[in-house]
Amino acid sequence: MSQKGAPEQNGAIYLAVTLYSEDGRRRWSGRALLDTGAQFAMIHPLVIDELSLKARGEADLDTAVGPARSRAYILRVLVDGIFDDFLSAIETQSKERFVLGRQFLLRTKLEVNWPQNSFSITKGP
Repeated sequence: MSQKGAPEQNGAIYLAVTLYSEDGRRRWSGRALLDTGAQFAMIHPLVIDELSLKARGEADLDTAVGPARSRAYILRVLVDGIFDDFLSAIETQSKERFVLGRQFLLRTKLEVNWPQNSFSITKGP
């Protein structure tokens, strides 16, 4: 199964995603930005609160503005028909509520046709 769509006018690609707390009792649905430069998923504090997530540790990050330390979480991520598994997510104050990084992209196949303004993403091998 695959998902198809068109990138935003600025080239950003978003996927519908559902996030679940570790115990599966709470969920959040929204759009996730695909970020090929991010190693891990990133999650906004408002979503962390809504899911009542507990930090599992901290991670040192090299950001565009220098080194930073951030809390790390584990949560179940569902992208319908493509991905259903647990990922590590780093807390971020970005405008995005959830970002999928290379940890997700390594397990999927993303094809983008810029001249036709389209993309498709499928399960990886």
